[in-house]
Amino acid sequence: MSEQTDLKVVAVVEMNKGEALVLNRRLKLTYERDGKGFIGSDGPFRDVLYYSRASTGFKAFAGREFELQMKDGTVETIKDHWWNGHLNGSVSVAHGDVESLRKCYVFFGGTCIDPAALAELRATYSGCVYPYRDYEKVIKYDHERQWLWSKLLHEEKRNRALVKAVKAKHGHLAECVQALEVAAAALWPYSDEAKLARAALTKASGEQS
Repeated sequence: MSEQTDLKVVAVVEMNKGEALVLNRRLKLTYERDGKGFIGSDGPFRDVLYYSRASTGFKAFAGREFELQMKDGTVETIKDHWWNGHLNGSVSVAHGDVESLRKCYVFFGGTCIDPAALAELRATYSGCVYPYRDYEKVIKYDHERQWLWSKLLHEEKRNRALVKAVKAKHGHLAECVQALEVAAAALWPYSDEAKLARAALTKASGEQS
């Protein structure tokens, strides 16, 4: 498995009288057994899952099935009875990443983190704290700006290709006109062949102009 990029805070957003962290990438949690439960980790973030028998009408995560990537390389499948938990002494933190937030502007709050580790991670960011809706506009505007710029470059490339093709065809037409002039000069001026050559020359000259 390839080494993951270290987690960094690229923005901080106001949310529910607290802060949500925007990370440089999506969390890629790997899990290990912890008694009867699982603990997933990526950097300082922890995802705690514990087992509790669900009722018929009330299931964990609305009955969704999850695959957990284990640290030993295996995959565990869980469903219905596995709930989010919390490590003693840890705090919940809302987080997201730019690409995920651009698709769906919702921060995830199911993980926890040690307070000292959270303070250390937060201290790496010294920029402004964005109002909740303002940051949504920022990332969507930036995405649209990049899309428009790439479209402009694509159209410029197409335009250069079109100009090149027109110049090539113009050069070919000029060669044909020159060949017709040579042929017309070589023919008897009053022969049928000369008349045809002059007519072709006149037509070609008109197209060239």
